[in-house]
Order: sequence, then structure tokens, then C-alpha cells
Amino acid sequence: MGNHECGRRAGTWADRTGVINPGSFPISGIALDNSDASGQTAFVTIMGFHVSHVWKTSNAGQSWTDFSLGLPDSPANAVVVDSNSVPSTVYVGSDEGVFSTSTASPSWIEVAPTPNQPGFLPNVSVTALRLFNSGGIKRLRASTYGRGIWEFWSDFQAAFSNNPLTVFVGQTAVFAGTLTGSNGYTSSVDLSCTAPTALVCIVSPNKTTPTTSGVSITVTVTGPAGDYALNVVGTDPSGVAHNFPLTPHVVNFHLTPPAPSSITVNRPNSSVPVSFQATAAGSFGAAVDLSCTGLPSGATCNFQLSSTIFPTSASPVPVTLTISTSTVTPSGVFPLTIN
Repeated sequence: MGNHECGRRAGTWADRTGVINPGSFPISGIALDNSDASGQTAFVTIMGFHVSHVWKTSNAGQSWTDFSLGLPDSPANAVVVDSNSVPSTVYVGSDEGVFSTSTASPSWIEVAPTPNQPGFLPNVSVTALRLFNSGGIKRLRASTYGRGIWEFWSDFQAAFSNNPLTVFVGQTAVFAGTLTGSNGYTSSVDLSCTAPTALVCIVSPNKTTPTTSGVSITVTVTGPAGDYALNVVGTDPSGVAHNFPLTPHVVNFHLTPPAPSSITVNRPNSSVPVSFQATAAGSFGAAVDLSCTGLPSGATCNFQLSSTIFPTSASPVPVTLTISTSTVTPSGVFPLTIN
């Protein structure tokens, strides 16, 4: 084997952190802010004590801004940037927990619920941070020194107080909902409907930012009779997406044409039976009261077996009608309406 000399090419590397790290502490992390299309915005974290722990550059390290104001004076061990949140957010893992702020200016808050509540991150050293999307939810995971791996996520959800909902054909089903955010969720959410083509479905507003107390939303649905399943779809800039199912029942009923369509009745007497059916569409399940209008004086309308019926789409109800006249019923032709 021949002899080979290994070396480095002078001038290919430039020290970008000497000015911000005069103590030569370890640079623990570098994270790009992808919301800057130029690729020149980044954050670095520095370990050690009595130093500025987070720095930001917008020109690939030619100059830096101290981003440490509000952080505890303890080593910063990890950094990640969520460029898809609104606004973009930078997370830092330190010896005293996880902290976050907008990438625009430092205003650090600890990423943890109230102490002694479920999900509280112990006050221990955080050694690494990772952001990822799992199951449609954006998650932040932190490894700790001696206390395992912890997970945090902010998310949005929608709830509807009147789901499922039943309306008649020609009416509008109005679902009343609330869109809420949890764990500091701050992104805007685009809302839309995925529904069968027979339906017209509109979400209002179609874009909003949820809050912890909830933002009101409405979903209006119109269409022909039927039992439907649809989804309200919520998506945010990070790709977090949720489907919120709704069940509108659009119902109707109608009467088939009576047969025979005309009858002759002597006085006083009863007519031959007139037959028709009450049929229903969708999941109709209400009572239908039958009556007649247009009768001459002294005449009555009789339904067999009852003037109140309960038709369904699976079981139409056959109805028999007779007209009874009396000695005072006048002669003539009378149009009769079954209501």
C-alpha cells in the first residue's frame, strides 16, 4: 500500500460563531427556519452558564441577534423550529425544561402545563428535541436526563351539539359547532365539507383560528330525502388534519293518488272504499294525521283503521277512506282534498 497524506484545504470553512461564543462552549444545536425561503435564517444553542444561550441569524451567520432574553441561565442543549405554525415557533431544550417563542422576537414561555397536573414535564435536563406529525397531530418529543422521553402536542378539535339532525325536505339542517385549540394551539384552520353529491354543504367561517374557549362554526346542509354521512374537514398549515363526522337525516312523506279518483254517494249512505298509501323517505318516523277538506255539509270523512298513521321508508301504510253522507247533504260535485 502506498503512502498517502491527508490534509485539509485552507479557506473552505469560516467560523460563524466565534463572535457569539467567546467562551468556546459547545454549540449544542442548529435549526433552520424554513419559513425563510432563502435558507439563511437559523437558530443556534450554546451550552454553559453565564452566556447568551440562543442566537438567531438571518444572513447565514454573517451577523447574529441575541435571542436569550427570558430564558433561564442554564445550558441550552437542543433546538428545533416549527416553520409551519402561525407564527413560526422555535423550541429550546435546556437543563431546566423546554421553552418556546415566536421566531420573530424572543418572548420565552415554558412548554408545560401547570405543575402537578397530568402532562407536567419534570424540571430536568432536556437532551434532545424532535418535531413530527403522527396520526394527523403535530407532536414535540423531548428526551431527558434520567426521566425518559416526554411528548407534547397542540391540536384543534370540533364538537357539534345537535348531531345527528333531522329536517324535512326543503328545510336547511344547521349544525352548531365549536372549534377549540389546546396546549397553546395558534394556527389558522381551513374548514370544508366532504359530502355526497346530492347535498349542498357549507361551513361558515371556512377559515378561523381556534381558541381555548372555542370559536363558533356552523354547517348548513340541504338536499333531497335520505340518510347521509358527511365529514367536516379541518386542516392547518402544518398538515394536521381532522375529520369531524356529521349525520343529517332529510326526511319526507307523501300520499299515493287515491283509487278510485272519483266516487258517487247516495244520501244518506257511505261511499265505496277509496284506497291510497302513505309512504316515507329517509328515516322518517313521525306520526301523520289525516283529514279531509272540501266536504259538503252533512258529509264526513272516515279513515280505517285510524286517522293517525306511522309510515316509514321500509313500511308504507295502506289507508282506506270512505265518505258518509246524511239527509242534509246537498247534491253536487265536490272536489275533495286529503290532507
